[in-house]
Amino acid sequence: MSDQSQREGQTGLALQIAYQLYEHGESLVQARMQSFLFMMTVLLLCWATLYSSSFKPRIILFVLSLAGFLLSASFAVWGRRADKFMGLYRDRILFLERDLPDTLKMMHPIAELQEHGEATRPFKQDKVKFNWFEKHVRAGVILVGASGILGTISLFLMFLSLRG
Repeated sequence: MSDQSQREGQTGLALQIAYQLYEHGESLVQARMQSFLFMMTVLLLCWATLYSSSFKPRIILFVLSLAGFLLSASFAVWGRRADKFMGLYRDRILFLERDLPDTLKMMHPIAELQEHGEATRPFKQDKVKFNWFEKHVRAGVILVGASGILGTISLFLMFLSLRG
């Protein structure tokens, strides 16, 4: 086997592994986001149920809202980290795809769309374009933004708990 064909085989294997890692990473991000939203829903429902009762245990209300705030802050940091990891996976795939013909590149058109807001479809030769909103609302923004909004709500509920 020639050195060239051996390198191509190794690149193909590395690409397959990189695609699988990227897909696995995306699955983890989505599963963690779902778990975070579920936990926040439970905390907010518990808080609302206790707050609407005639007996308002202020310390429990405060602890529930504090837990929501800490969970949101932790998830915002994790969400930012997850976005960076996914970027590294994407960059690795782009590096491995660099020598492939355009018709075989999977990540290049996606990266072009993410970075520039438009990409050419390899077979149809037409453009796919994002509008301004689609271009700027990325997964990382949603991960951090959702946790930031829920953290702010929890902070508000914390002060409401102290007020009685």
